[in-house]
Amino acid sequence: MTHREWQAEVEKQLVLQGMNRKQLAKQIERGYSYVTGVICGQIRSAKTVGLISEALGIEPYSE
Repeated sequence: MTHREWQAEVEKQLVLQGMNRKQLAKQIERGYSYVTGVICGQIRSAKTVGLISEALGIEPYSE
């Protein structure tokens, strides 16, 4: 899965689970801006990608 595919899956799961990025950030104990940066690809953090993926029940992307 590419980052773009992962990003689309993150957005899809947020909608399906009735969650927004702020709620996701709180759940994984990260800042909203940081989580948004990781989702958008501006910040690279394999650990945070893993946390987001786990929280949403999706596979993390690999480069």
